[in-house]
Amino acid sequence: SVCTIIDTTEMPYRQVAVYKNNEISPSLFAEVIERMAKLYNYALVIVETNNHGVLTLDTLWNDLEYENILKTKVEDSENVAGGRKSYLGLKTTKKSKPMGCSYLKDLIEQDQLLIVDFDTINELSTFIKAKNSYQAERGKHDDVVMTLVIFAWFANQPYFEDEVGIN
Repeated sequence: SVCTIIDTTEMPYRQVAVYKNNEISPSLFAEVIERMAKLYNYALVIVETNNHGVLTLDTLWNDLEYENILKTKVEDSENVAGGRKSYLGLKTTKKSKPMGCSYLKDLIEQDQLLIVDFDTINELSTFIKAKNSYQAERGKHDDVVMTLVIFAWFANQPYFEDEVGIN
């Protein structure tokens, strides 16, 4: 379970906080996310709904009543942020993951995203292309990197400019 806070108030965007814990329950993780999001001005939260994310999302929305959660929908077999008939969270797919990876590469190479966390930098150094996807090298992890992949995907959505005021 990983939560990364990205400051989008100005360019370049900055990674300002990272929480990771591989032993926390989804409901307790939701409480951590809520506390962190509130500390950062009730930040927009993007919850990946793959695996245990659905349980975390359910706790955030129904039990903690945290409302600033990204909603997405599928249009033409692609995830799109915002809009009518949307659902809470983002399901990472075979289309959204490579798009997010490509966008993340661009953000980093163009110095538009500053990464300061050692674990994140370490994971990026072992994040590789494997067949038609991207993942950590065997025996390594990519949980923190995936939070950045999701952010990069979102940063390239038309809804992002509406949300943060930066194109």
